[in-house]
Amino acid sequence: MEFVHRLIAAEGPIHEEVFFLHTREVLHLKSFTTPKKKLIRAAVEQLAEDGRVAVDGEFFDLPDRPCRYARRPFPGLTKRTVERVAPAERRTALAGLIHDEPGRPYGEVVADAVRFFGWTAGTLGAKSALAGDLYRLRDQGRITGWPDSLVGAASS
Repeated sequence: MEFVHRLIAAEGPIHEEVFFLHTREVLHLKSFTTPKKKLIRAAVEQLAEDGRVAVDGEFFDLPDRPCRYARRPFPGLTKRTVERVAPAERRTALAGLIHDEPGRPYGEVVADAVRFFGWTAGTLGAKSALAGDLYRLRDQGRITGWPDSLVGAASS
C-alpha cells in the first residue's frame, strides 16, 4: 500500500489508467492480471478511506494538494489524451499561459494550451475541455478581461 501512496504522491494528479500503466512498469510486470489490478485498486480505495489519497472521478492525487504545474509531453513519448490530463492540470497550464502573456484573447490562449499539451487543433475534445476550464477560471475570479483580453486576477 505504501508503494501505491508514493506513486500517487509522485505523479498525481494522475489518471487511473496511466497510474496502472506506471504501476505495471515499476513492478516490471509483463501484464496486469485482473486479480493484481483488484489488489492495487483496493489499496487506492483503502488509502482514500484513510484520507491519504483523493479520488476525483478517474484521477488520483493527494488530498487538498493544489496543482502547481502542468506537464508537457517529452519529445518522442506518447502524448496523454485529453481525458487523461486532469482538469486541475489544464487550468494550471491556462493560468500560466495567461500570466506569461496577459491581454491575449480567449482563442489564442486555447490554441497555445492545445500546443502545450502536444495536441493538434483537431484533437477530439481538446478545445471544449480547455474552454470549460477557462470558464471555470473566470467563474472562480482567477481571470478577468473575458473574452478579448484575458488577465490573471493577481495581475490586475
